[in-house]
Amino acid sequence: MPNILYGLSLISTTVSIAAWTLLVLSLLLIIVAIPRSRRVRATVTILLASVIVAVALFVGLFFFFKTPLEQISFQSIAALGLCVGALIGTIWAIITRWTKIWTCAPLAIAIVSFLLVGNQTYALYPDVYSLSSQEPFHQTSLSDLPHATSIPLIQWQAHPQPAPLDTQGTVVVANTPTPESRFAARDSLVYLPPAWFTNPRPQLPVLVLMPGIPGSPDQWFDEGRAGLVAHNYQKAHGGLSPIIIAVDGTGGPVDNLLCTDSNKAKVRTFLAKDVPAWAVSAFDANPDQSSWTIGGLSYGGTCSLQTILNSPHSYGHFVDISGERTPNDGESHETTVRDYFAGSEKTFQEQNPETLLRTKQFPGITGLFIAGEADESAVRDLQHLNSLTPAAGIESTYVSVPGSHDFIAWRAALGYAFPHVAAWGGLPSP
Repeated sequence: MPNILYGLSLISTTVSIAAWTLLVLSLLLIIVAIPRSRRVRATVTILLASVIVAVALFVGLFFFFKTPLEQISFQSIAALGLCVGALIGTIWAIITRWTKIWTCAPLAIAIVSFLLVGNQTYALYPDVYSLSSQEPFHQTSLSDLPHATSIPLIQWQAHPQPAPLDTQGTVVVANTPTPESRFAARDSLVYLPPAWFTNPRPQLPVLVLMPGIPGSPDQWFDEGRAGLVAHNYQKAHGGLSPIIIAVDGTGGPVDNLLCTDSNKAKVRTFLAKDVPAWAVSAFDANPDQSSWTIGGLSYGGTCSLQTILNSPHSYGHFVDISGERTPNDGESHETTVRDYFAGSEKTFQEQNPETLLRTKQFPGITGLFIAGEADESAVRDLQHLNSLTPAAGIESTYVSVPGSHDFIAWRAALGYAFPHVAAWGGLPSP
């Protein structure tokens, strides 16, 4: 595919208008295909079904999943409703007369148009390049990684290196051992820069990243482009980069374990003990965990702050992207305390980041709070948390980036944070 096509945006006003136009025209074409004697009845049924689907989806998001209004995409809901209407119309047309099977073509266009409309909100695929399988890194298995001795970074930098290093790093997909937590985590993705493949290899700092809900660790490398961010950094710094480990903090795409140790799972132990132990044993990471950073988006952002404040010796820095003020189960504070903190408000407050920032000291910890400028609840919550950190001995900064509660903001946030993460870990600053 020509490079000029790779750069074509999929989240522009032009694309949005085109998607809506095609969606409406496809639905109209399907309705016209229905015999005239049944067309009025079919149209009413299609519109009624579209409204029911849209209302049901909104009710589910707002009342059941407690999604803030500013994070609900009304245009995506409307587009889904029309897409369902197109499906009903296609089935109606084909059942009425099998020769109308050609209506599957406008149905396919309607589905693609709906996906394009949804992409305007969440920006999972910002351009044509993001749809391709090309990545700026190699992929291999854990068992195929080469063995080498490891030395402190400062010694490695003084050690003559063979030239040239590989131009790309490598991503490994593997299951993180959980001897301490026994947490049933999904596979982790690990980025290793070119310098890691030298012998001896440098002991590099670690950036642990977590997705939101719904989400999975691979989103950081797919929609989040973590591999591209690390690739660009290592190209400018002699093959050096933090090791990135994208991990599972929930146990499933829509599970919410509140990033704590409860009778449901020991997520905090997984993040504070199992992941660090694996990073050192399997990837020869810098054993000084004060050089490491934990971060994440949405739930993952909240979880990063929870982990570092409840286990301050596990990481030295945090990047809270679009996180919330306090951990919650999406239903109520009462159910949060009942189900995840043994029904004890005291236990909840002892682990609540906001309370810890007001009552304890965390000398030496630094961090970033980052939110999309249109993400009102995240902006409010993170600015508030950032205002509490000085009294707790934490050096932190709040930053707004373009976007909302979406990958426009999350990609920008990672791009902004990565040089800070590298510098915190003792790697060269830009």
